[in-house]
Amino acid sequence: MQRKDGCYRWVLDTGVPRFNVDGSFAGYIGSALDVTARKQAEEALVGIGGKLIAAQEQERTRIARELHDDINQQLAFLSVTLDQFRENPPTSISQIRLRVEGFAKKVAAVSESVQALSHRLHSSKLEYLGLVVAIQGFCREFAAQHQVEVNFSHESVPDNVPQEIALCLFRVTQAALVNALKHSGVKSFDVLLGGTSQGVRLVVRDAGVGFNIEQMLNHDGIGLISIRERTRFVNGKLALHSKPNAGTTIEVEVPLPSELSQSPD
Repeated sequence: MQRKDGCYRWVLDTGVPRFNVDGSFAGYIGSALDVTARKQAEEALVGIGGKLIAAQEQERTRIARELHDDINQQLAFLSVTLDQFRENPPTSISQIRLRVEGFAKKVAAVSESVQALSHRLHSSKLEYLGLVVAIQGFCREFAAQHQVEVNFSHESVPDNVPQEIALCLFRVTQAALVNALKHSGVKSFDVLLGGTSQGVRLVVRDAGVGFNIEQMLNHDGIGLISIRERTRFVNGKLALHSKPNAGTTIEVEVPLPSELSQSPD
C-alpha cells in the first residue's frame, strides 16, 4: 500500500465484516500492520543464505583445485621419479643416498601442503593448544604461503575459551586475512587478540585501499557476511571501519562467561 508520504509499504491487513441489527452490511472492523521491516529481513536472510551457499561451493572448488593442481601434481611427479629410480638405479652408494634425500624432500613438501590444507579446514592446534597458539600458527602459515607479513600480538587472553567462541574467532581471522589479501593491495597486516573486561576482542587491520562497506555487503561481500554471521552466532559485536584509500579494520568482540572473563592488564 502507498503511505500518505508516497512510500510503498508491505501491510498485513486483517478484518471481519460488521452487520447492523437488521442484517445489513455496515462495513469492516480490522487492522493494518506495517510489516515492511519483517519482509526486508526475510529477503535479506534469503540473500545471505544464497551467498553462503555460493561461498561453500567456491571453497569446495578451491579445495578441489588445490588438491588437483598442487598436491596431486607433486605426488604424480614423485611417482614418476620413483619409477625412474627403480628402472635405472644408481650404481654408487653416494648417488643412492643423494637420490633418497631428494625423495625425502619431495615427500616433506607434499606433507606440508596436506598439513596446510588440513589446518585451513580444521585446526588441531585450536582444539589441543588453544586459541592464541592456533591463530599465531595460522598467521605464520598464511604469511609463508602468500609471501606477506602478518604481525600477530596478544594480551590477557583468558585460558579455556569455550570451543564455539574460539572457533568463531579463528574463522574470523582466516576470513579477514583472506579478504585483506584479496582486496587491500598491500602485503602487511596486523592481527591483535586480547582479553577485555567482559570477553575477547579480535582486530584485523591493514593500511590498504579500503572499500565502501555498504557496497561490499550488498554485492560480493561473502567473506564479510560470513564474519558477521559467525559473530552473531556467539552473541558478539562486529565493527567494520573502512574508507576508500584509508585502510580497513575489522573488530570483533565476543562476551565470555563471567568466570572466564578478566580485566586486561
